[in-house]
Amino acid sequence: EDRQLSPVLSGVINTSHRYLVAFPDRWLGGQVTVVSQPENGEWTFLRYQGDLSDTSVPLLRIRVYSAKDYRDKFETDYFTLLDRQGLFEYYAAIPNTTDPLAITQQELQGMFSFLSEGGR
Repeated sequence: EDRQLSPVLSGVINTSHRYLVAFPDRWLGGQVTVVSQPENGEWTFLRYQGDLSDTSVPLLRIRVYSAKDYRDKFETDYFTLLDRQGLFEYYAAIPNTTDPLAITQQELQGMFSFLSEGGR
């Protein structure tokens, strides 16, 4: 009754592939949006500039493959393995940018986690 809720985490959950990406503080306040590409299992995290069709400042791409999927050589060179779970492999690409919202591979490791059956 006297309790107040306070935010613990802000981020996005990919329910199809059962992972969570927690946003760093600098991504909060409407700074970042996510575009899903279900045909290739990819999510692209973008600086939000007032228009969802503006994809000019990508910050992160996460793509999920079945361990048996074909991978194009270009994608293998561009994406790095983030983690594995079951038959799936999770790859990430962080563009080389000087944008203040840019993240590092080390930050991404702390931001990314798998969902358990009972939640996070």
